[in-house]
Amino acid sequence: MEEDIDNRPIRRILQIDLGLKPYRKRKLHGLSAKETVTRLKRYIPENIRTVQRFQHSGSTMVWGAVSYNGKITLKFIEEGVKINTKHYQNEMLRSTLMPNISTLYSDNQWIFQQDSAPAHKAKSTQQWLVDNCPDFISSEE
Repeated sequence: MEEDIDNRPIRRILQIDLGLKPYRKRKLHGLSAKETVTRLKRYIPENIRTVQRFQHSGSTMVWGAVSYNGKITLKFIEEGVKINTKHYQNEMLRSTLMPNISTLYSDNQWIFQQDSAPAHKAKSTQQWLVDNCPDFISSEE
């Protein structure tokens, strides 16, 4: 037996007297049964692409330089070598950069720029560049 009851007084009692608020269950982004079946058909095991990942995989460290006139031969660094200031100056700058840069810029008109690696910013490296390069962008610039 249903009676026609106005729901406004009931709402007022629930909200004001009891401190309750209306709540409607929301539909989330879940998959329906039909969508689940469709996706399972689309992604059968033969079609799944997996990428195998390895921990501690090998790596190669190289040093190189590029310019408008060309590139310098890459210098491959042996595994386990620590690039400190002395190694950077002797192996990269003195032995690799300087002999190769003269073939690209016979007129000695070039500017050297490097990133802010510790060996690049070292005072002795900055002084080496002052003494041996026609121009370079210092670590402070």
